[in-house]
Amino acid sequence: SEYEQWERAIERTWQTEFQHPVKILSDQRDFKPMPPEILARVKQYRIKKAPLVIATATIVEDVISQMQLKRLSAQSGLKDRENFFVDVDEAVKWLKKQ
Repeated sequence: SEYEQWERAIERTWQTEFQHPVKILSDQRDFKPMPPEILARVKQYRIKKAPLVIATATIVEDVISQMQLKRLSAQSGLKDRENFFVDVDEAVKWLKKQ
C-alpha cells in the first residue's frame, strides 16, 4: 500500500539520517483524512518515534485535516511538542525557537 511504502521510506531516513533527537517541519497541506486502519498504524509509528522528536511544526491547509492531525498528535505523545500552522515562515520561525 501507499502507506507501507511511505513507512519504509521514512524508516530508512530515520535509521540513516537521524542519530539524535530531531526537529521536524512537516508539510501536510496535501493531507487527506485517513481511514481508521491507516490512522492506527500512523499513531503507532508516531508513538515509537516520539521520544526522538524535540519539536514538530506541521503545516496544514484546512481545519478538518488540522483536527485529525491534532488528535493524532495528542494520542501519540507529541501534543506538547507539535504546533500547527498555515504559514510556512511562521512554522519555521516557531521551530527555530524550540
